[in-house]
Amino acid sequence: MQPLTRTVAVAALATLAAALATAAPAAADPGRVEADVELDPTAYALGGHSLHAGIARGHWRVDLGNFAMDLPAFAHADDGVAVSFDGFGAKLQYFARASRRGWFGGVDAGLLQVEARHAGAVTDQRQLGLGVHGGYRVALPADLYATVWLGVGYAVGAAPMHVAGATYEPSPITVFPALHLGRTF
Repeated sequence: MQPLTRTVAVAALATLAAALATAAPAAADPGRVEADVELDPTAYALGGHSLHAGIARGHWRVDLGNFAMDLPAFAHADDGVAVSFDGFGAKLQYFARASRRGWFGGVDAGLLQVEARHAGAVTDQRQLGLGVHGGYRVALPADLYATVWLGVGYAVGAAPMHVAGATYEPSPITVFPALHLGRTF
């Protein structure tokens, strides 16, 4: 992904998050349309970023996000190849409770740019990720929440990436655990 495109996307999501932050706190009415903003602290710990904005009503939530991270070496078997990815994604989630707390499941899709680096050389690949996910959301004070979830997906376009005599072989099947921290407005 071009750095300018990433910067514009993150700036747009940050602007949306700031606008939502000025909204009134969430009401107890589960039929009310609510907005939320969340991030994944693991992405920041792994040299990336994560910002997601959601709109929800009743049991349903739609999430649009931008994310990036360096893939830890233990997560792939290609020694000597550094791997990172960034992209945009959307999720559609259904919560068992209209309060959008507790168990949920959903479907997701994302456009990813995977980058492999070795011996000063770089190559990249675009992939379309399609998946399902499920998890649990816990309410915290002041309209804050924590969400743990696990996603399983298929990466359309995942193929061996050759860089400076080394090969990174991305798996078309992905398993992605996550922790998101957020605020409802």
